[in-house]
Amino acid sequence: MTIWELVSTLTKTKPLVSVTLNTTTTVHIERYFVNSPHIIAPPLPATGMMVHLSGAKITAGSNKNTMREFIPSQSMVLPYNLPSEWYSCGAVDIAIFYFLDTEEKQAKRLQNLVSQQPQMHGLNNPLVHSLAMRIVEKLQRGSR
Repeated sequence: MTIWELVSTLTKTKPLVSVTLNTTTTVHIERYFVNSPHIIAPPLPATGMMVHLSGAKITAGSNKNTMREFIPSQSMVLPYNLPSEWYSCGAVDIAIFYFLDTEEKQAKRLQNLVSQQPQMHGLNNPLVHSLAMRIVEKLQRGSR
């Protein structure tokens, strides 16, 4: 089972878009509209970045001590091999970027940055949100 098939099973939904891009870094990109109040995710075999595009607040973390709240426009880096737990009080629209080649230079660099603390790392950068939204919208239009 691929990482994105696992996420689709956990969220009990199919992605609105699911595309692998083979550029200098192999990235698999998905967009989900999820309405699952509680998700327990096992360790994932890739580093990822989840961008909260719109919808309800998400509370997520790898354990009770690392839980954080994420609102639309915020993002989080999901370290390689880190289990997580997710709560939401309603539907959410998210984009997930999976950095698949764990030996690739940029993916290793990102993993090294986040592996020093085994927890999700929040980002609050409007450019990341805007770019993620644009990418998934373009991919979604192209996949029809």
